Order: sequence, then structure tokens, then C-alpha cells
Amino acid sequence: MEQLRLVQPSKLTFEKRISYSHISAVFKKVKHTLHEVVLEINSNKFLLNVKIWLKKLEQFEIIAVQWCIDLWVKVIRLLKKIVTSLYFEY
Repeated sequence: MEQLRLVQPSKLTFEKRISYSHISAVFKKVKHTLHEVVLEINSNKFLLNVKIWLKKLEQFEIIAVQWCIDLWVKVIRLLKKIVTSLYFEY
């Protein structure tokens, strides 16, 4: 008779939460050395990917910034209005 594991090792996820003053971060392990980080400073949120190897930050990548996305949506809408106005009215 074979004993089955209750929890599969591949199903376990590493998650680390840190809060300090007005800064909070949630680190989620994606792969062996790759982590996804949700960083919140005041009300600004950032989604980052970091690669950590031997207590050193090997790679740092900004995936998304909440206020930046809102800003770019407004810029794109403004550009669309300008192009529409220029094309149809002039």
C-alpha cells in the first residue's frame, strides 16, 4: 500500500507580506528565483518582477504602475479626439 501525500510540494506557494509605515509589499514566488511583487507606496501601486539569486537582486522589471495606466488611457483618448477632430473638421 502506497501512502499518498496530503499536500503536493508543487502546489505550495511562497508568499511574503511586509508592511512598514506607508509602504507595503507582497512577494509571490513564481519560479525558483523569480518573484512577483505588488508594491504599494501611499496609494500608488506597482507590479514588479524581480529575480533574486544568492541574496542579490539580479533582475528588476516594472510591469505596471496604476497611476501610469490611468494617465496613458487619458492620453490615448485625447490623441484619438485630436486626430478625429483634425480629420473630420479640417
